Amino acid sequence: MPKFLKISFVFFSIIVSLSTQCVSDELINKSLTIDTATFNKIYHTFEKYYESENYDSAYYYGQQVVLHSYNLFERKKSITYSYMGEIAQRKNLYTDAIFYYKEAMAIYNKTDDYKSIASINSTIGYLLYVTGEYEEASVLLSKNESFCFKHNLKTSLARTYMGLGFVYRGLNAFGKGLEFFSKYLEIAYELDNYQDISTALNEIGNVYLLSGDYEKAISYQIKSIEVKEEYKDTLALCYSYNDISLSYKYLGKYDLALEYLLKSETIAINFKYDYVLTAVYINIADIYNQKGDFTKAEIYLNKALAIALGLNLKSELSAVYAEFSRFMAEKGDYKKAYEYQELTTLYADSLLNENVHKQLNELAAKYEFDKKQKEIALLSKDQLLQQNKITQQKYIQYTLIFGIVVFVIVLIILVNRYQIKQRANKELARKNEEIFQQKEEISSQRDEIEYQRDKLLDLNSEISTQRDQVTLQRDEIVVKNKEINDSLNYAKRIQQALLPDISKIFNEINSSLGELGEPFVFFRPKDIVSGDFYWIRKKNNKVFLTVADCTGHGVPGAFMSILGISALNEIINNNITESSQILLQLKAYIINSLHQTGKMGEMQDGMDMAFCIIDSENRTIDFAGANNSLYIVKSLPSSSSYKVDEKTNSNFMNFELYELKGDKMPLGIHVSEKPFKSVFINYLENDRIYLFTDGYKDQIGGVNNKKLKTVNFKNKILQISLLSMTQQKEELTNYFEQWKGSNEQVDDVLVLGIKLK
Repeated sequence: MPKFLKISFVFFSIIVSLSTQCVSDELINKSLTIDTATFNKIYHTFEKYYESENYDSAYYYGQQVVLHSYNLFERKKSITYSYMGEIAQRKNLYTDAIFYYKEAMAIYNKTDDYKSIASINSTIGYLLYVTGEYEEASVLLSKNESFCFKHNLKTSLARTYMGLGFVYRGLNAFGKGLEFFSKYLEIAYELDNYQDISTALNEIGNVYLLSGDYEKAISYQIKSIEVKEEYKDTLALCYSYNDISLSYKYLGKYDLALEYLLKSETIAINFKYDYVLTAVYINIADIYNQKGDFTKAEIYLNKALAIALGLNLKSELSAVYAEFSRFMAEKGDYKKAYEYQELTTLYADSLLNENVHKQLNELAAKYEFDKKQKEIALLSKDQLLQQNKITQQKYIQYTLIFGIVVFVIVLIILVNRYQIKQRANKELARKNEEIFQQKEEISSQRDEIEYQRDKLLDLNSEISTQRDQVTLQRDEIVVKNKEINDSLNYAKRIQQALLPDISKIFNEINSSLGELGEPFVFFRPKDIVSGDFYWIRKKNNKVFLTVADCTGHGVPGAFMSILGISALNEIINNNITESSQILLQLKAYIINSLHQTGKMGEMQDGMDMAFCIIDSENRTIDFAGANNSLYIVKSLPSSSSYKVDEKTNSNFMNFELYELKGDKMPLGIHVSEKPFKSVFINYLENDRIYLFTDGYKDQIGGVNNKKLKTVNFKNKILQISLLSMTQQKEELTNYFEQWKGSNEQVDDVLVLGIKLK
């Protein structure tokens, strides 16, 4: 009898299981599929919105089409994915666009549609550049270049070269960027495509602009503008006028820059390009700020602010407030400058948060989409097999149900008589089993507790040992770090002892040779010790003065500075009194001391230097430089007796700045071995001279987190020229700290200035 019961229950369980599985399979199949009529309606709605350029609605229905793409033939799938990629690109959903284009490529790669393959690959490469995936973009576009050559696809080849140009320009490899944009331009001329011609010319100009060759940048930008003016491409003209204004601004030709910006303003107003107009007003304000017309600068900044607020353009609002901050700082209203800087940070942070939120939403949507795609792919593959399986299961189910009904009728009669007898036995057996199980569980729990206790004791011992080891290592590191810092600080004291006390020396010079001048030194090492140094000697009624920048900074640079100071003392003691000869002797001394031969792979250590000899009796300066220049600032108008070989003339507050440029070679082994040139000039009372290394103008910072650059350094020198030398040092210090901000100092900084009597 018990065996009979067990067999009956097994049969019953099998029937229930088969029945449940059939129902489950049917529900899954219905939830993931739609009928053909419904799908066709969705697809035609998608096509209608795409053709009418209603991209938001097209994107929504396109996602539904993709979700049920098992209803499409392969060719129509590839077209759908291409459309979705284009729509996502127009909506700036670049990650989604790349995904859809890659799905289209997976289908096109199985065909001989080479034109579509090349076109989509060039588009994917450009989108990878936009999303910052430069390496992947470079690899894909390089492969596409070979593919286009093989199948003679010149239009796609042109767009491939454009993409490679953007990638290498983004990597600051301007030479490679220029190479590919030039190839892009060549094909554009061959195909007579004015849009590609104007784009290529403009991007070549932008490469020269970023690399600092502003004259060449302007020449290409003008050519691009001429093409766009011929074809009346108004929006592109707005951007090109804006680009060329930057080139003229960096050249200091503010009137020409303003002329092009006003052209851009006119077009933007007439065609209601408000987004472009905001940037134009910011740039116009910057030009007036550079020209010192603060009233007009403020007017245009307020115009830009009004548009940005009206359109809620957070990126532009951040830029406007940043320009207001700089403008107020120029006017000396530091409180207002600080308030505008806080608004700049507020909108920058808001924009960042929006971008992060947008990326998270895109990733979440992408995850759900991928999940559904996998489910659909699996369903589409196994759909026919699943239907056959369900039919077979239903047949088995009905057969077994009929058999079990007959079996149960007979079974009920037998079971009823058997149940009464077995009920008591089952209850007793159940209770015995419960007692046994409880005993086993208690024993198992006791063993587990003992095991965990022993494990915790071992773990505690191990942690204690590791803690002692970490403590010992920490103490050793602290001792070593203290020893290193003590050594560096001692080296710093040695280096400071070698550097002259310039105020003390000038007091001695002024008392013995008459009033020579008033000096200042702004010296800021990057590390504890410095590779920059200054040196001064008085001999035979002349003052020998230099500022030098040794290779490297920190300890290596400090060693080189000691070598330079020692060599200069020896050379001056040998009565060499011409600046070019002193540099020549110092170069030979360094090459000999460092055993330099010029062999391939040899260290190219040395130093850059600006060296001058001041003759207060004859009021002359003898200057020579190795890669470094000397600035002279004097009051207007300039005297005809004041002669220099080369000069850079910039007007600011009735002063002129002249630059005496050094030779383009260092003090050390160099590919170009030629003598240094001396420059002899006369100076007048109250002229100011400045010697410096490159650390000040190479400092990273400012609103755009870029180098300070020579033009800003010159303007700052001119701006502070009327101040006392003590105040000039304070101004240079404050300006440097403000520019650097929270960035790390990139190099040693040294500026030496003298007001000549």
